[in-house]
Order: sequence, then C-alpha cells, then structure tokens
Amino acid sequence: MWLDEKLVMKNCTIVLWATLALFSGSSFAAQEKIPVYRGQNQSLIEWDQIDADRWLDFEAWKKARDLKDQYPNWETKVRERGHRALMGRVLDCVGDCRIYKGVDFIRAGFRNTVHQGDELVTEEGSYLWVYLLDGTLVRLSPDTSVTMKELNIGEQENLLHARLNAGNVLWLSRSEHKHVEKNIRETDALFLPLIYHQANPIKQEQKKLNEDNLFAVFEEDQTHLRQTQRLNSLIEENNKWVKGRPTYSFLVMPNGTVWGETVQAEFVVLLGGESFFKQRSLEDQKLTGDSDPPVLSFFFRGFENKDELYIKPSQWYKVEQRGRNFSEYDAPTLFGMSEFVTSRIPTIRVARELLLRRYSTFIYEDLSSAELAKEHGHRKWGTLESKTDDLARRLAFLMEHTRRTETSLLLTSSRFKQRVLEEKGQTLESMEYSARFFRKALAHYQRKKEVEQLYDLSGERLNSTKNPYWKIINARRTLRSP
Repeated sequence: MWLDEKLVMKNCTIVLWATLALFSGSSFAAQEKIPVYRGQNQSLIEWDQIDADRWLDFEAWKKARDLKDQYPNWETKVRERGHRALMGRVLDCVGDCRIYKGVDFIRAGFRNTVHQGDELVTEEGSYLWVYLLDGTLVRLSPDTSVTMKELNIGEQENLLHARLNAGNVLWLSRSEHKHVEKNIRETDALFLPLIYHQANPIKQEQKKLNEDNLFAVFEEDQTHLRQTQRLNSLIEENNKWVKGRPTYSFLVMPNGTVWGETVQAEFVVLLGGESFFKQRSLEDQKLTGDSDPPVLSFFFRGFENKDELYIKPSQWYKVEQRGRNFSEYDAPTLFGMSEFVTSRIPTIRVARELLLRRYSTFIYEDLSSAELAKEHGHRKWGTLESKTDDLARRLAFLMEHTRRTETSLLLTSSRFKQRVLEEKGQTLESMEYSARFFRKALAHYQRKKEVEQLYDLSGERLNSTKNPYWKIINARRTLRSP
C-alpha cells in the first residue's frame, strides 16, 4: 500500500512539473526565441484563475499537449492574444471621464494610459481629449462611449481599430498640412489652459509706455497668431522624421463602418437609432493646401451585403437604424454648433506635436520585431499592400467579422425591443441628439473674453503675470466652474 501511494505521488509530481514546463515555457532555450512583450511576465500561467481540479487533471493536460504539438508557435500566439498593448494617453478631461478596464474603471486624468480593449466613457457634462500613439487625437463629448480595440504598427502604415458605441466623437488623424495663420481665438476654450503646461500659448509680454507711440498700448494681442505659428513650426519639424507613414482607421458604429486613410471626421452615434458622420475637409479644419483629404469608405450591415460607398468631404451623412440605407443629410443648426466648438484648436494640436516627440518616435523607426516587442510592447505587422501579409489579412478579417457580428447584434436588439413592446407594452426610447453634447463647451467659449481678463497685460500688473502657478490653478478653476 505504501508503494502504491509513493508511485501515485511520483506520477502526480511528474504531471505537475510537465504541466508547469508546458504552460510557462520553462525551457530556457525556447524562452530566448519567444518574444516577451514589454510589461509582460515570463510565465503564461494565470495563477489567480487556476482551478485545482483541472490543473491536476491528466486527461485535460494530455488534450492540451496534443493540441500544442500541432502548433509549434503556440506560446507566441498565446502571448500576443493575452497582451494588451499601449494605445495612447489621456490629454485632458473636464468633468467625470472614465477608463473601463474590464469591469473596473479609473478616473481619466492627464497622461493616464489607454490600452487595447479599454472603454472610454464620459458622463453628463464631461469632455475628454485622448492622444493615440500614432498621433491621432480623439475627442469625446458628454454621454459618449468609445472602445479602443487595437493599434497595429506595420512596415509602411499603421492600422487603428475602434468601436464608437454611442455619443459624439471627433476623430482627427495627424495630417502633415500646416494651418492657416490668423489671430483668431480658439473655440474649444473649455480645456484652456491645458494641464500639459508646455502646450499652452505664450502670452504677450507687458507693453511699456512709449511717449512717442502711445497707441502701441492699444495694439491687438497677437498671442493666438503666435500659437498657430508655433504649431506650424512643430508640424514642419516632425514631418521630417514621420516620413509620410499614414494611419488607416477602422471605425465601427453599431449600424455602419467607416474606413480609410488619415480619417478626420466627426461622428454622432445615437444608441438604438440613426448614426451621422461627416469627413472634415482641409477648409473645415483651417488647413493649407488645395487637395482634398483621402477618400473614405462606408460599409453597410447585412450578412451578405459587402457594398462599399465612398464619402465626400464636407458633407454630413445619415445611416438608418438597421444599417441598410445611407444618404446625404442636411445637418441641422445643432450639428453646426457642435462643429464650431472644435473648428479652431491650435493648442490641442500643439500638444499633439509635443506628445508625438515624447512618446511616438519608435513607431516611425525601423525596429525589428524583437525590439518593438521587448522595448515598446507592440507586435510588428506587415503591410496592407500585399494581400498575403498579416496586416492585410487582419483588415480582411475585421471587415467580414465586424459586418456579421454587428448585424447579429442589431437583429438581437430589434427582437428584444419588439418582445418588450408586445409582452409588456413598454417602449425603449432611442438616444437623441441635443445641445447637451456641446452646451458647456460653447458656454465657455462665450465666456472667453471674461477669462482673458486674467491675462490682461495692458493695465494693472496681475498675479497671473507674476506667478505662473497662480495662472494655472485659478484660470483653470474659473474655466471649469459650472
């Protein structure tokens, strides 16, 4: 009896160690060949989720072993699938902005990290700017939700994938075009001054009284013009090392998908209702240049509907609830008010160029797959040009999978609504577009003149000119008061 127990214990020990070796990659020679992403553990074992019975089940181990023998690179695949790469960082938040990581969330603040799979949510009266590593800026209005799916760094281009769940979203991929230089105040005043102090405008120095030219005191402040000139200088410098590498965005709405290069568009996604979107032209963004932005594509919903339509710039489009019809739309005044709030944002764009230098230079360097994984936590993909490369195959999968999945979700939600109506006599109201998406931001723009008195240098010397920290704290408190 004693020998039998000893033999059983010996066999259990062998199985345990074999399982450890297989799941954690204990072969040191093998580990050196497998890329470990930055911030990732060597071991693949999820210790907090282990089920003791299954862990010591020999039959389960044998099946897993047979499956792994069929795929020699299984460990690399597991690492990539479980890894959540960094996609970007929060630039600024006004109000209650949240980053959901699974079931838990954190309050969004300056430089908070955004990883693949994170959901960004703004509550009522809250606004959020996010910087993505490729240089894309994303702005969320109140009552808005966006899920950041993936950032794939390719050999010649980058691929962004996100789901616009609901609300009002502005998606601005980085453009190499410069901005028209005019001394006009900014429209998204709600975020000024930014917590990212280096990006804020440099105020004009106090003018000294000159008896020979008394009217000089009343000359117009050129702060806004100098900020735009600074932005153009930063764009010119960064364009030298960005090397024209474009970003393609795959943006999924419940009832349609927008895809294309250098996406610069505004979206209004009404949960349970229609969706609207508009590609902004160079003129809309106050950019220099004669050529139109790259053509964007729209894809419908439907299990067999693979039709692709092209989008004209400066035109609003409406997508009906089921995602089967798509038409040009004469936008109401409310849409125009929302567009105006983000029409002139040089300070936000200056912050983008500064963050591009600080966090994103590696994307535009010719790094090997091992260097990109070990030092920056990203996988290196191929190209979109070759249909056999993994990046092109990934895009093809996303198009097919998204269309089928989102169509199923639309059908399920439609049947649920119908059942609620028939069985309980209740209706589920769809989301509606209203001034709540821009009311607070527009009010702060209208109050801008009052706020600028804090920086008035033509008269009495104020605390804001003596102490830069006083300027940051008190100006920000005034701007963000309800």
